[in-house]
Amino acid sequence: MEAASKNIQINNRIDQFLAEGVNISGDIESIRAQLAELIHFVDLSRVNEVRIHGSELSDIYNMCQVLQGEIEKATRKNTLSK
Repeated sequence: MEAASKNIQINNRIDQFLAEGVNISGDIESIRAQLAELIHFVDLSRVNEVRIHGSELSDIYNMCQVLQGEIEKATRKNTLSK
């Protein structure tokens, strides 16, 4: 029963990402935490209990890649300015 509840919670969060889009903002640590949450859901989506369409998984993965690149650019810029 607890596992089913967890799966519903995960599916609801994925649905929220897909419906609202992903708005990542804030300082570097906040952005890293938000990216980690996205990656967490991408990893969980590979488990059979979580069902999302392949194209949606691909979209989430692509967003993660873009966000990771943005974090790396911001980190380099921040390091250079110190």
